[in-house]
Amino acid sequence: MTFGFFVSFIFTRWAGISNLISGLKAGAIIGFFSSLYMNLFMYSNIPIDYKTFAIDVLISIVLSAGVGAAVALVIGKLK
Repeated sequence: MTFGFFVSFIFTRWAGISNLISGLKAGAIIGFFSSLYMNLFMYSNIPIDYKTFAIDVLISIVLSAGVGAAVALVIGKLK
């Protein structure tokens, strides 16, 4: 829920995103960087498993793209 609020805040205040495709792209970019940060922090003290790392980043990108598309669609309907 916090991630959805974060994405909607970025879309409405800073980026002005309100259509499905741009929300999908921006959500994927936000998801990439947030999952990269989280995984690098998580693996900072243990040996890294690159396969698990890549799978987690890809899953986070897909989920974040869906959140971004849904948020942008709702913002577009409310305008």
